[in-house]
Amino acid sequence: MNILYLGDPNSFHDLQWISYFSQSNSNRCYFLCLKHQLRCQSEQNLETIDVQLIGSITNFSISRFWVTLAEFRKIKNVLRKHDIDIIHVLFAEPNSLWAIGRGFLEKPFIVTTRGTDVLVTISRLFDNRSLVNSVVKRLYLHAFSKIDAITCTSTRQVNVVINKLESSVKPQVVRTGVDINAFQENTLHSVDEIGDQPYLLFPRNMKPIYNHEFSLEAISKLPNDYLRRFKFVFVNKDSSDKAYVAQIEAQMNHIGRDSFVFMNSVPQSLLFSLYEKAAIIVMTPISDGSPVTAMEAMYAGRPLILPPLNYDEDLFGQVPYKLTRWDTAELANCMVQLLSNPIDEKRMKLGKSCIEQKANRQIEMNKVHAIYTLLISQ
Repeated sequence: MNILYLGDPNSFHDLQWISYFSQSNSNRCYFLCLKHQLRCQSEQNLETIDVQLIGSITNFSISRFWVTLAEFRKIKNVLRKHDIDIIHVLFAEPNSLWAIGRGFLEKPFIVTTRGTDVLVTISRLFDNRSLVNSVVKRLYLHAFSKIDAITCTSTRQVNVVINKLESSVKPQVVRTGVDINAFQENTLHSVDEIGDQPYLLFPRNMKPIYNHEFSLEAISKLPNDYLRRFKFVFVNKDSSDKAYVAQIEAQMNHIGRDSFVFMNSVPQSLLFSLYEKAAIIVMTPISDGSPVTAMEAMYAGRPLILPPLNYDEDLFGQVPYKLTRWDTAELANCMVQLLSNPIDEKRMKLGKSCIEQKANRQIEMNKVHAIYTLLISQ
């Protein structure tokens, strides 16, 4: 089958979803992105997983409707030229709006929501009753009435799609999941900057939504001997958000730079090793869906601390240590308790088993393949 993806060529999650299908000889995968998402490495990212970047489009716009109409014609030409069977939008905001032209494009539309898109950005349209928001909200409602299939990475997203976006089709939970085969085949790597010193890992990217300043404030409240005995490892120092990186570095310096290891973006194989050797893994985003990093931490069998967000209970309800409120003192105390006591091996095994049963990437992507097959056959 020939699949056209609308997404971000720099997104780890987009690439993970697409790579499962591009590796099959029976599929040909093509990619369109928004113009502002094109970067020097974008085409290389896609070529690595055997996906062809066929161009870029501008944001859907009603104020410049003539540009939007031209982009619809551009997409239509792509569909004809490459004999596309199905269109898959990998993040609902803003690309799901192209489903408004479902009748003109004449191809099945599948949309994947992943968290911030429907839980934050689109949901705000329903909370703020300004004229512009009212118009954009109606556009999303119209788009979701045209979509042929919807997958969500959490049950919270399913509820938003049903109750707010009034979807005409029933969404299905499909999580990105953990690449268990790659995890099992991974060889442990060492990091010279860390050495043999035990460490806590903060694996989320350097963006304000991941709220690293909260974690750092909690670290500053740890007893001094913990700051000497443990390293605190952060990644994605090479983030494009230079201002945020500078803010985080300043906070590290204030606490004591020797306690921290701030790495650039790390390849998946090294990240797996960091998980498996970490004393604790900590994540404190202000908004989240079903984070792959949290699933990977659980599969690695390491203690995981999550913020007080409404995560899916079936996946994250029992195993991670979850804060009860946004309190840096509580996070500091949780870290001390976990570092001072033996690991609860029974709890860790339960976490790994939960991922194997409910977040195995191969099983999850097979669900998407079944949707593709069904839509194309109709």
